[in-house]
Amino acid sequence: MGGDPLARAVEIGRYGASDIGFLKFFVRFAMNPNKLAKKTQESWKNFYSFGELETENNERGNIEIALKGMPYFSLYEQNFRGVLQGVMELTGEKNASIEIVDEYCYSIKW
Repeated sequence: MGGDPLARAVEIGRYGASDIGFLKFFVRFAMNPNKLAKKTQESWKNFYSFGELETENNERGNIEIALKGMPYFSLYEQNFRGVLQGVMELTGEKNASIEIVDEYCYSIKW
């Protein structure tokens, strides 16, 4: 298992997002990326005891997401990028572009 550790972190995150059991059918058929971003922001504290997720410019074809209140590690940043890629694929948006614009800040376009 060699290769670039940051690229591997992205792939691990992407795979992890696809492994959410029956929920993936709910996400695929009942949620678009914008609804899912809003719902995730609202329920972040129900699932995590650290940080918070903020969304901006949540409009059709574009979302900006930031994780706040977390210590910075490039592996975590890349892993979450992979999670976002996997979630976008679950919503049916397989050609989404995810760009890291600052520490734990992501611009997603589709």
